[in-house]
Amino acid sequence: MPQVLAVIPMKPLAAAKSRLAPHVSDVERAAIACHLAMRVVAAAAQCPAIAETWVVGGDGAVQALARQAGAKWFDDGGAGLNAALDSAFARWFAQSGDAALFLPADLPLVTPAEVAACVEASGRQRYPVLVPAARDGGSNAVLMPRNSTFAFLLGEQSFKCHLAEATRLGYQVVPYFSQALGLDVDTIDDLRQWRSLRPDAFVGEQGWTLAHVPPDKLFRESERSRRGH
Repeated sequence: MPQVLAVIPMKPLAAAKSRLAPHVSDVERAAIACHLAMRVVAAAAQCPAIAETWVVGGDGAVQALARQAGAKWFDDGGAGLNAALDSAFARWFAQSGDAALFLPADLPLVTPAEVAACVEASGRQRYPVLVPAARDGGSNAVLMPRNSTFAFLLGEQSFKCHLAEATRLGYQVVPYFSQALGLDVDTIDDLRQWRSLRPDAFVGEQGWTLAHVPPDKLFRESERSRRGH
């Protein structure tokens, strides 16, 4: 079976989803970040097409989250997002992995089946797969085959940047369009779209209290970190 790695980079939970801060309470923001991360890590770890799932970066709460969801955790060494992903991909290819898949930690609709479909789109790991973000031109998944020298360029309009980079390297790229992978949660409009698509994820029609809160231990650890304790 092909050896495909899923890599999920993360910030400390207390620092996550900062653009939501004007619209939700700190408690709600921490809960949202934890819920989303747990969902993405679990979807990758439970996907039969994924051999290993690595969570890179974050804090003690993120490390505990990774272990609980069946993933491995690695310190990012203070590297930026792109450098951390480049390093993780290179480490996997050095271990003779067949492909590596980047997933962001804020996909509310992701499922193991959607992760598997993204991997399948690579044609037995022959072609890179790029998944565009539905809202802002970003990249919500990037799969690269073994020994690729692809350099991550996450940031503004990164889908176009990644497409240009893969094309420069001579790859035939497979764009993969998916609602489940296309929606990420950065802004209040993203949060509203999530609730419109999955109202059962929230309590009531007002506010942003989640119906399924994160595990108590992780949530408490995230809150202690947020408060500087």
